[in-house]
Amino acid sequence: MPDTANNPIYPYSDGATFDQGAQFALIGQGIFNSRYFERSLYSIFLTYLHMRVGQDFTNLMTAQAAIFAVFPAVIYLLGKELHSRALGVSAGMLLAMRGMNAIIAARWIDTASPKMALTDFPAAIGVAVFLFVLVKWLKSPSRFGLLLWVGAVFALTLMVRSNVLTLLPAVFVCLPFFIKVRWRQFVLAGLLLLVGMVTVTLPWEIRNQSKGIPMYSSYYSRLIMIFRSRYNLDAETSIPPREAAVTGLARQRVREGTTDIACDSIPCDIANHFLHNVATSFTSLPSSFVFDDLWNTIKADTPYWKSDWREGSVGTVGAVFIILNLALISLGVGSVWGRSRVLTLMPILIFAAYLFTNSIALTSGGRYVAPVDWIVYLFFMAGGLQLVAWLMGTSGILPESEAVSYERAVLPSLNREVVRAALPSLALILAVGMVLPISEMPFSPRYQVRQPEEILSSLEEAGLLQQTGFSRDELLAFLSQPDAMIREGRALYPRYYPSGDGEQDRSTYYRYLDYQRLVFTLIGPYSASHEGVVIPGFAPSISFHAEDVIVLGCWNTTYYAPFIDAVVVISTSGEGYVYSREPGAPLQCPLPEPQP
Repeated sequence: MPDTANNPIYPYSDGATFDQGAQFALIGQGIFNSRYFERSLYSIFLTYLHMRVGQDFTNLMTAQAAIFAVFPAVIYLLGKELHSRALGVSAGMLLAMRGMNAIIAARWIDTASPKMALTDFPAAIGVAVFLFVLVKWLKSPSRFGLLLWVGAVFALTLMVRSNVLTLLPAVFVCLPFFIKVRWRQFVLAGLLLLVGMVTVTLPWEIRNQSKGIPMYSSYYSRLIMIFRSRYNLDAETSIPPREAAVTGLARQRVREGTTDIACDSIPCDIANHFLHNVATSFTSLPSSFVFDDLWNTIKADTPYWKSDWREGSVGTVGAVFIILNLALISLGVGSVWGRSRVLTLMPILIFAAYLFTNSIALTSGGRYVAPVDWIVYLFFMAGGLQLVAWLMGTSGILPESEAVSYERAVLPSLNREVVRAALPSLALILAVGMVLPISEMPFSPRYQVRQPEEILSSLEEAGLLQQTGFSRDELLAFLSQPDAMIREGRALYPRYYPSGDGEQDRSTYYRYLDYQRLVFTLIGPYSASHEGVVIPGFAPSISFHAEDVIVLGCWNTTYYAPFIDAVVVISTSGEGYVYSREPGAPLQCPLPEPQP
């Protein structure tokens, strides 16, 4: 979201949470200030991206979109593996166009795009890579190195978005339907999957252990947290200690308003969310004979895109297209079945397992289906290709078959040659895992906890203390008050709001208030998490983003989201800059709010 002063783009809410994880690493305090967070891989990715691109968030997201452009290529490989090059190319092109549309449509609807600082889109890439490697292994089960990669890719995707947790168990349980396997080989396959998972995450888990975080807690702590928050469970369970966890990261979603008189139980809620997940996975398919522009497609033509749509009616044309879309998807499933037989069920299994996990967490629709809704487009394009093949057949032009029918392979026994062939894969997986903790190593601590006297002395030497209009003794007397504080750290995401403006969200310090003010996020060594800073005044002449700052003020707990009610903010970067509270206030906590 843009700053209202000079309109640079900064992350907000969940996006800001993930970026803060990287920003803590950039100031030498480790990913998420060296505290526990189960979805840390995306913040690690942002850390490397910041190292290359810098702090301009527009450039950062552009670079991210360029990297995430690998998604259509992965879909091409998967489509080619399941069906043909034609499906790979067409599905990849469709997903590329969808990504471009998602970037534009993000201004109007809640969606996932490659230029958003959220985990939905990278999770989709992870699921696609996981499915591709899995299909490759199922076709050649003697390549145990691929099986190790299946486990490794799953573990990395789990570090992006924990909703994928059930995918591997679902695949493992259904494994005998896809390959011929005896129980000993079945157990062996499970052990190799586990080895791949443990190997790729071992360097990061060793890092966690060194920070006092239980190793491999990410595999269960997220589930415990979800069950506690969604189902009000208070049972004693083993999760990382409260002081090691990231707090205040995002508002906990409570049970959403899908219950009514006929549905007032948890199983009914789960069923409702599952059906909603399935339905919203199909809503971006064609719905009209009119090939309209994107804005009209979203805002004018299709009623179920609108947030106030409650009638449950799509009209005659909409109903016709729903039937046509479902028919085309069914045809696509049949077409892929003709090439890959039982492997056709693997994408469907992944799709259903992920949506069911979402439903258990009582979340559905919107960007929550983005990690797997592309599977619908894969079969949709397969159905379209089958229609084209039939038309070409009736014209006497028969397309050449590119793939042979899949036959269930036999999982071989493990022997010395197979183990030797898998060792390079294991070594490479470990090397990939080592990239994670290395992201923290280039940075030494930028800030140290200092006594107020020392901080004020450094400001005095730099000639900045005099610009505040306060003497050293006045500020020391002010800081002796219980709620007064001085903080040193990095300022992030500054936004200037006129009187009465702000975010319509009471759980953030960026909320609306009745006076003009500068608001930003502060990270540093004084707090385990980020802190909000609010200072009344006119629009500053500089941007404080990623600047070294010193803040003096009072801790304000009047609102739901507490913040530092600042008297003065001093930027120590470059030549320095002093931004004072306007109108001024006596150095006495609590500070009075400016009158509108």
